[in-house]
Amino acid sequence: MKQIRLTSYFLLFLFTVTTILAGCREDGYNPTLSTPIADENTYIFRLDKSNIVIETASASETSLTITSYNVNWEFVRIPDWVTVSPVKGTTGNTLVTVHVNENPSTIRTGQLTCRENGVNDTIISITQYGH
Repeated sequence: MKQIRLTSYFLLFLFTVTTILAGCREDGYNPTLSTPIADENTYIFRLDKSNIVIETASASETSLTITSYNVNWEFVRIPDWVTVSPVKGTTGNTLVTVHVNENPSTIRTGQLTCRENGVNDTIISITQYGH
């Protein structure tokens, strides 16, 4: 009985080690990123938000994160009641501050346009409640 139990544990151990080793990949896959690790031919551009809602008429700030690799980006259209900082950037994770002025009127909406590598536009909708 003890021999069967030891054999079972040994087989379980071998199965576990084999599974772990089979999961180690040489192709740059990183499960925490959910994408292959980038090289010079890879372009990544991601915004963590596509819609911003400011639920107050008061001047307010929020933020969004841009993740990019081998991409230059720039906000090319910003409503006159909004400021963003920084306005442009490059490879890395960038925290962008979005500031809205006080809204003396009713609800207002607009769009922030972020351009990647001078070509592709990504639109972020922005809404601010009013008085």
